[in-house]
Amino acid sequence: MTFTRRGPLARVKAGDLAILVAIMAVGLVAFLLTWQLNAGLPRERQTRDTLEHIRVDAAQLEALEWRLIAARKVEARDTLASELTLDDMATRGRALADLHRAGGTVVAVQAVIAAFRQVALALAQNSTLAWRVYRSSYVSARIELQRVVVTDDRAAERRIASAEREIKIGTIGSVFAAVLLIALLALRVRRLGEREIRGVRQADIELSERNELLLDSQRRTQSAERLYRQLVERLPGVTYISSPTAVGPTYVSPQALELLGVPAEKFISDPERAMQIIHPDDRAGVEANMDILRRKGGEYTQEFRVVHPDGRIAWIGDDAIVVAGANDKALHVQGYLRDITPLKDAEATQRAALEMEQTANEKLRELGAMKDDFVALVSHELRTPLTSIRGYLELVLEGEPSGIGKQQEEFLNIVDRNAARLERLVDDLLFMARLGSGKLELSLEDTDLSALARESVSAAAPRASAQAIELDCTAEDVPAVRGDPGRLGQLLDNLISNAVKFTPDGGRVDVRVFSQNGDVAIEVADTGIGVSAEEQAQLFQKFFRTSAAGKRAIQGTGLGLSISKAIVEAHAGRIELESEESIGTTVRVLLPVAASTEPA
Repeated sequence: MTFTRRGPLARVKAGDLAILVAIMAVGLVAFLLTWQLNAGLPRERQTRDTLEHIRVDAAQLEALEWRLIAARKVEARDTLASELTLDDMATRGRALADLHRAGGTVVAVQAVIAAFRQVALALAQNSTLAWRVYRSSYVSARIELQRVVVTDDRAAERRIASAEREIKIGTIGSVFAAVLLIALLALRVRRLGEREIRGVRQADIELSERNELLLDSQRRTQSAERLYRQLVERLPGVTYISSPTAVGPTYVSPQALELLGVPAEKFISDPERAMQIIHPDDRAGVEANMDILRRKGGEYTQEFRVVHPDGRIAWIGDDAIVVAGANDKALHVQGYLRDITPLKDAEATQRAALEMEQTANEKLRELGAMKDDFVALVSHELRTPLTSIRGYLELVLEGEPSGIGKQQEEFLNIVDRNAARLERLVDDLLFMARLGSGKLELSLEDTDLSALARESVSAAAPRASAQAIELDCTAEDVPAVRGDPGRLGQLLDNLISNAVKFTPDGGRVDVRVFSQNGDVAIEVADTGIGVSAEEQAQLFQKFFRTSAAGKRAIQGTGLGLSISKAIVEAHAGRIELESEESIGTTVRVLLPVAASTEPA
C-alpha cells in the first residue's frame, strides 16, 4: 500500500477556506482604506499649515496696514515688507489651489492682496482717498479672509482628525484581520499537523501490519517450499524446474542420481549436462520440443532415452508445463521425469507377441484355406460316386420288383436316404468351402419370395406330416427382391427343415412372408424345444450344435444356420433369432426390395 501526503491547501475544507477568504478580504479592505487615508492625510496637514501661514501673513499685513494708515505715508521699508508678505500670501494661495483645498481662502487671499495694493496706491496719491478705499474695500476683504481662514482651518482640522481616527480604525482592523488570519493559519497548521501525525501513525501501523503479513507470507512460502521439496523428493520420478529462456535446470530433485545416474547438483552446475545424457538419436527431438515449449508455452509430453555413465540405456517419460504468472508471463518450466523402461519393455514384448500371433494367424489362415481346399476337393470327389450310387439305386428301385425282395428293397431305400443325407452334407461342405475362399457366386434376378416359401413348405410337408406337425404358410403379395432364387430357396429349406427337426411331434411351424418398413420379411416360427439364452449368440457359428440337440440325439451338422446367415448377408439382408426354452424359436430374415418393383 502506498501513502501519498497531500499539501495543506489540498486538505483545507470548504468552510475553513471560506472563513480564510473572508478574513483576507476584510484585511485587504482595511489595508486599502488605511493606505488611502495615509495618502490623503499629508495634503490635509499641508492645507492646515498653509492656512496657518496665511493667517500669520494676514496678521503681518494688518500690522503694516495700521502703520500705513496712521502715518498716512508709505515708507520704502514698509513697501518692501508688504510686497514680501503679499508674495508669500499669493504663493500660499497658489499652493492651496494646487492642493484643491480651501477654495474660499484662495479667493479671499486674492481679494485681500488686490485691496491692499489699492490702498497702497491711493495712499501714495491722497490720504483721504486711501482711507475711503481702506474702509470700503480692504477692511471687508480682510475680515472675509479671517473668517474664511478660520472656517477652512477648522474644516482641515476636522478632516485631519477624522482621517487620523479612520487610520487608527483601519490599522486596528488590519491588525485584527492579520491576527485572525495568523490564528486561523496556526490552528489550521496545527490541525493539519495532527492529521499528518495521525496519517503517519496510521501508515506506520498499516506498514507494520503489511510487514507482518509479508513476513507471514514469507514464512508460509518457505514452509510450502519445504513441503514441496519433501513431496517431490518422495516421488518415484525426478521433478525439475528450469528458466523459460535459459538452458539448464534451476532445481532438480535428488532422485536424479537413481533415475539418470548423475547427481542433481551436476545438472545445476553444468547446464549442458541435461542434454549430454540424452541418447544422441533422441537429442535433436528433445531440443526441438523444449524450444517449442519455451516459445509457445502450454505443456507437452515426450519420451526419450538416456545413457547412464555405466552405459545402461533407460527410457524416460517427460511431462513438462510452462507455469505463467498473473499477467500470463512465463515464470518457469516445471517438469516430471519418470522411468518408463518397464513399460517400453512390455510394449516390446507385446509387439513380439503380436507379431507371433499375427504369424500364427497367418498360418491358421493358410491352414484354413488348405482345409477349405481339402474339404472342397474331398466333397467334390465324394459327390461323383454319391451321384453314381444314387443313380444306380434309383434304377434298381424303379426296375422290375420281381428282381429283389421286399426286405432288400427296404435296405436299398435306407441306403438311398443315407446317400441323400450324405449328398446334402457334401453340398453344405462345398458351400462353406466356396464361402471361405470367396468363390460364392450368385445369379441375381427379381425373385418372388412368396412363391419360394410355398414351394419350400410343400417340399417339407411330407416330413411334417410324418411327425404330426402342423405346417402352415401365410405368404402375402410382396415386392420382388433382387437375389439368387436357388440360394434363397436353400435358405428357406434350411430354416423350415430346422423348425420341423427341432419341433416335437404334434407341434406347429408357421411360415410367413410380408412387407416390413420397406423390406420383405420371412418369418419361420416353431413350438420346438427352443434355445437357451447362453447359447443363442453361438447359433450362427459353423458346426455349432446346442446341448439340447445333443441330449435328444437330433441329427445334424451344425451348418444350417451359418449357411443361412451367409446367404442372407450375401443378399445385403439381416437375420434375427428369438428363442425361449420349451416355448419355441422364431427366425426372421429381412431382405431389401429390388429397385422399381411392384408387388408380385
